[in-house]
Amino acid sequence: MYWPRWSPVIGRTRFRIALARLHATATASFIVEIIDGADGAADDDLSQGAITDLLDALEDGVTDLEVQVREHQRLTETRRRRSRRPSGS
Repeated sequence: MYWPRWSPVIGRTRFRIALARLHATATASFIVEIIDGADGAADDDLSQGAITDLLDALEDGVTDLEVQVREHQRLTETRRRRSRRPSGS
């Protein structure tokens, strides 16, 4: 049975997962560039600020993902309770 409220929740959850993966990849790639001494990544103050910004964005994304997961769990539990009701109630 299709439940219309699931579609947006699933879509947002998948988006948040993809965004968190993107933030993690961008942060890791930037740190690797700094370690490898890539051009333009050598300014310590600028690099530290950029890493902090990237990590803040990652943390915000994970926090938003946690909210989406709780909403998904809430809908799952609601659906589970409704499916356990005897027929006709």
